[in-house]
Amino acid sequence: MALTRMQILDFVGDAFDRGPITTEEMRKVASRNGADPDILILLEELPARSFTSPREIWPYLPDLPVGA
Repeated sequence: MALTRMQILDFVGDAFDRGPITTEEMRKVASRNGADPDILILLEELPARSFTSPREIWPYLPDLPVGA
């Protein structure tokens, strides 16, 4: 499955509305929202830290395209 940034945001984007979110919280939100295992695996590649917006994620996933 070829993943995109938009797919990641479909599962975790709303979580940023409440403020910074940790990598672990992001994985939990994605899992609760029914994310595919491929997305959960990809989120595991992120460093253990807080992110204040989705833009802070993309430098850690530079090869992930924006959309299909």
